[in-house]
Amino acid sequence: GHHYPGRTVVSTVLLNRVRKAGPDRIRADAGTTVRKALDLLAATDQTLYVVPNFSYVCLGTAYFVPIHGSAADYSCLAETITKVLLYDPAEDRLVAAASDEPAFREHVYNLRSRAVLLRLEVRVKPRSRYFMNREELTNPDAATILAALRDPRPTNVEVRKPNAAGDTATVARFYSDAGGAQAPVLELPRDALGRLWDRLEENPVTAFLMHTLTRRLAWHVELFFTAEEFAQFWADHRTLPLKKIQLRFIRRDGLPHSPFRDHDCISSDMFMLRRSRGAFEEYLARTFAVVRSNPGKHSR
Repeated sequence: GHHYPGRTVVSTVLLNRVRKAGPDRIRADAGTTVRKALDLLAATDQTLYVVPNFSYVCLGTAYFVPIHGSAADYSCLAETITKVLLYDPAEDRLVAAASDEPAFREHVYNLRSRAVLLRLEVRVKPRSRYFMNREELTNPDAATILAALRDPRPTNVEVRKPNAAGDTATVARFYSDAGGAQAPVLELPRDALGRLWDRLEENPVTAFLMHTLTRRLAWHVELFFTAEEFAQFWADHRTLPLKKIQLRFIRRDGLPHSPFRDHDCISSDMFMLRRSRGAFEEYLARTFAVVRSNPGKHSR
């Protein structure tokens, strides 16, 4: 439902074939959704290394914008892409590139790239069971939050705060064995909100209502802070007009166009009322010299 004046929009709705390309690979068209890939992999008791909270997003999107899911093995889906097939409109040719080749690195996360992604290969793994441990923290400082996000023992960690002005933050830790948690077995390392989003998207009516209400009433943004920037943000966050904050840890990847090229980051995924956008953007401009955001999670 978004509009992109002056841009050429290439639909990938019907570009959605996916198949196994080896014991630990799948080959997918750019328009294949995460949901469709997971359904295919379920037949061989496998899954993606990185499973985002929302399944109805195309795998091809992960090549140009960060898609993550708190995973420990890989922070973002792009790190699991092993090969891509691109169309270069400037030279009118196809470009096939493996992840260790210059052409791959030139276009990955490059929003100035004119290349059109047609197909990609993605590394997959055996499916695991997950057990979630939930901990409530009262007025945690930035150091406490960082320590929780960097915990190497769980497979996934995320921190949520449903109201920025509140006192309580929730740490959700997902383990692949029952020793670290006392919760029921989960098929995917996602919380109830992620499962709700998928159920809403599966129904055309509720999907339409969800997207329409979000576009009209809410402002969604995801920012990537260094540890020092996060300390400043966390010191200020209770005074900001935020309705929801979700935090994850993303490791440095060294990719030339990546927001995590040079340092680890803390992802801060935030919702607020659309009328609060101006005040929040004024705070960012006043407080930070550089603001790195996720264009795939930025309301228009």
